[in-house]
Amino acid sequence: MMKNCGRWLALAGTMLIQGCQMPLIHQKTNVLMTQSYQSFAMTPEQFRLAMNQKIESEKMSGLISLAPFLINNQFFSVANISNAQVTLEGKSNVDGQLTLVRYRSYLVDEKSLVIAMTLIKNTAKVLPPSVSEQDKEDWMEQVMEDAVASPEGFAEKEVHQGIIYSASISSTGLFEVSYRVLPSSCCKRI
Repeated sequence: MMKNCGRWLALAGTMLIQGCQMPLIHQKTNVLMTQSYQSFAMTPEQFRLAMNQKIESEKMSGLISLAPFLINNQFFSVANISNAQVTLEGKSNVDGQLTLVRYRSYLVDEKSLVIAMTLIKNTAKVLPPSVSEQDKEDWMEQVMEDAVASPEGFAEKEVHQGIIYSASISSTGLFEVSYRVLPSSCCKRI
């Protein structure tokens, strides 16, 4: 457990350092039509409960359970999670099913770094619910490594039938990780 935590923290530290050195570059992408999932097959409340189970099993000091999300026009946002500079954003579709989870942080201190990495790792274990936890954790780790290695500071991967994991580091040091579902019959980056 600690070995994996150390790998995640080392990767996050590298991303933070690299992000501060990255120029802002925009890339063009080609698109293809694809059939994909319309949601993660869970509501934001089911996601919150699954995350709280992971948080409680970690027994990490300083990380507290997520309170119920206030959803406004299908969006929710939770700032300063566990009093750290980490923000969670999410979106649901018209049926109330979760379609996006995004974490944003400047990782300005050790607490923010540890909290962000723990939430990212646990979210990868939860979304999508139909895939093994180890595969999902490995995919997110690879996407984060690819973002560090990318001159643009960005990487994304379709990890499972219309489900995209992405990571980015801006030149200002903003670190962002997203888990999203492509809309049905929508476009996919290649």
